[in-house]
Amino acid sequence: RINSRMFVMPGKMGVLVVNVGYGTTWGEWRSRLQLYAEWLDTIVADDPGVMVVLADGLDVIFGGCDEATFLERYMAIVAASGGAPVVFGAEMCCFPGRSPCMEYDHFDARRARVLATHRAQDLYAAHADCTRCRDLRNPAKDSRCSTPRAYRHLNAGFVLGPAIRVREALALWLSLFAAQDEDDQLVAHRALHARPDLITLDYAGGLVFN
Repeated sequence: RINSRMFVMPGKMGVLVVNVGYGTTWGEWRSRLQLYAEWLDTIVADDPGVMVVLADGLDVIFGGCDEATFLERYMAIVAASGGAPVVFGAEMCCFPGRSPCMEYDHFDARRARVLATHRAQDLYAAHADCTRCRDLRNPAKDSRCSTPRAYRHLNAGFVLGPAIRVREALALWLSLFAAQDEDDQLVAHRALHARPDLITLDYAGGLVFN
């Protein structure tokens, strides 16, 4: 827990970030999204087009990418994704395993375009150890690895886009909870599949690597 409104993200260059959970009591996973939404409402009121990043806290390390390169990579992902303006992170495993893991095949063409834009391939996938994202003791926390292994599934710990469009994605995300205590990443999978025109993934790890 970070007991301050602002903190420096670990890694290079000391990026200062806003802790939207400061001074609040943690509830279920859905509460994190509500805090994001409340913060974004203030940003949108002031500058709806400003770029924002929503990210996990101290388990994220900043690698030192300069702002121009960061935005250039973002725009390339958006263009290769048919204009979808909100970019989530990606990962090798589909968590939780009961999410729509088997429905990712219809994003293969989009994924190939993003990889081509970044001149990236799946060579690293052959060396990935998918057992690291398995939890055989707790089926609710278990994950699925794609066959063949590929960096193709949504990770909800990173979101980037114009404030007003990220707020739109959050509204959708919140609306798709079937129960208050559902895992937010499970519901994020639903949001991606419901609005691929709004949401895409960083399939090449050009912005964030999980």
